[in-house]
Amino acid sequence: MLRILTVGELDWAHGHEYALQAVRLLLDRGVDCVYHIVGHGEYADALGFARFELGIDRATEIFPSMRPETVRVQMEWADVYVCPAVIDGIAPAVVQAQAMVLPVVATRGNSMKRDVVEDGRTGLLVPRRDPSALADSLEQLARDPTLRRRLGASGRTVALERFTLSQYVARIDDLYRRTMSAA
Repeated sequence: MLRILTVGELDWAHGHEYALQAVRLLLDRGVDCVYHIVGHGEYADALGFARFELGIDRATEIFPSMRPETVRVQMEWADVYVCPAVIDGIAPAVVQAQAMVLPVVATRGNSMKRDVVEDGRTGLLVPRRDPSALADSLEQLARDPTLRRRLGASGRTVALERFTLSQYVARIDDLYRRTMSAA
């Protein structure tokens, strides 16, 4: 059984509905899976209804707490992390998942996202708003545990090398200086 996880606000920008559709496709293909979403927000009821409408309410669960201990427990439970976002940027949970050796399936986006999730090296990238492509990548990971381990290990290396506290502070300082010089 493939255990899939997403952490993020329950809103339109995070694209949760596409991941729910991908779970339906996986089940239709005979891939045994469970999908957990950790988050809260204005789309909670809509996503709950989508689970019911897709007939996947038994294979999916929404955890409304985003407390660090809840996220950690869920990441320890998961086999793969999925980021189905429809906007640019990278969720901190993606880097956290990589640090915890989870392979990541994410939607393509800006260069920042490609720096974190390198397609085929630290994770798999798919087009935005494409449940079929999400399902294809998740199915590939479900059927190839060696690939899951390889992507997870590479992702951890990248997370630990590129996302240290000193690098974070330097990036914030650089952003601040560029913003102030443009004003």
